[in-house]
Amino acid sequence: MKQMKTWVLVLTVLMGIGFTSCINSDNDYTPTGGGPVEVINSIYGGTYFQDVNGLKIVPSITSLSAVEQGMNFKPTKTNMAYILFTYTEEQAAEIVNGKISNVDLKYAISIDETVESVDSKESEASNDSISTAPVIQLDNVVNYDPNKELFLWNDRFLFTGINYYFYAKMHYFTLVKYDNEQEEGKLIYHLRHTGTPEAPSVNSTSRNAGSSLPYMYYKSFDIRNDIAELDKNGPTTIEVHAEVNPLNNELSGVKPKIYTVVYDPRKEK
Repeated sequence: MKQMKTWVLVLTVLMGIGFTSCINSDNDYTPTGGGPVEVINSIYGGTYFQDVNGLKIVPSITSLSAVEQGMNFKPTKTNMAYILFTYTEEQAAEIVNGKISNVDLKYAISIDETVESVDSKESEASNDSISTAPVIQLDNVVNYDPNKELFLWNDRFLFTGINYYFYAKMHYFTLVKYDNEQEEGKLIYHLRHTGTPEAPSVNSTSRNAGSSLPYMYYKSFDIRNDIAELDKNGPTTIEVHAEVNPLNNELSGVKPKIYTVVYDPRKEK
């Protein structure tokens, strides 16, 4: 008999990990989960993942090893990743305790990008970057508030979705902090989009490709060292200055746009 499938989507608060269950009429049940996570390597050995809500996802040793080898995934060198996994009904019962163990990891890929500190724009430092292409916009992919395009993950990682024109080229992103332009109460970065530019006629985007190539869209920047130097007695506005062109892939048509998120160490976690 032809199988009839019902898809049930259960999302944790905010974004977190999305859990999808495929239920067939013959009782074939294959729950899957996936999303962006922090990669945590235990001092006692072993790796687990943690989503935005604190849910711990512990992969089986064999499945983690298979993904490390098959996808060249290096957990000890990765801060944040996008993962997919399958699990059983029994394992799902653990979720109420904030942890799901021994899941079958199917996919894991780093979404880390680069952060650089430079004396000034005029210093022509080797670690400075100049954009070769604009971005369309930054997206908030955590709570989907269009006015909060940046998310500060555990006061360590600046997390966002970067929408840009994408088809066949490699794309890289760097947050550059110029020391001489920092202001009291602010932490200022410039987003640089580098790599070989796509053809001007390209109209496909990284957001559309995100479901199949999540690492092209979801991006994380490790700013914990800069956070550690901030004043802990009051809030700091983190600014990301981006070169935005929603119309085409030309730098000549960019308009500067500033995206912000507030870091406040006094706020209860």
